[in-house]
Amino acid sequence: MGDLVGRIGGNDEVTASGSVALSEGTLVQVAIVFDSAGDVMSLYQDGSFVGSAAWTQRVDHINDVSNRLGRSQYYNDEELAGQIHEFRIYSSARSSSELQASAASGPDTPPTQ
Repeated sequence: MGDLVGRIGGNDEVTASGSVALSEGTLVQVAIVFDSAGDVMSLYQDGSFVGSAAWTQRVDHINDVSNRLGRSQYYNDEELAGQIHEFRIYSSARSSSELQASAASGPDTPPTQ
């Protein structure tokens, strides 16, 4: 299907990508972790680190006029050729071990913490 890419922004767009390809017909967990304290945006697939990019912004300062998942507001960008089963937002950065536990427990199983 294509490489895994996490992107956020507008005028100050930040992209984290990895060479891990998503397979057609396979349910995977994709997580983007914004760690303002560490100045990094990290991308994970099924709890495994895929890539990162420098992140010096705060999530609550993003101009969120146009929010989209799997679809860009720009015509030339590719759209997600898949489905989103579940979407979660946390108030703090998740660790790799927390993401691995979440991936292992499967969808529809919220964390106990």
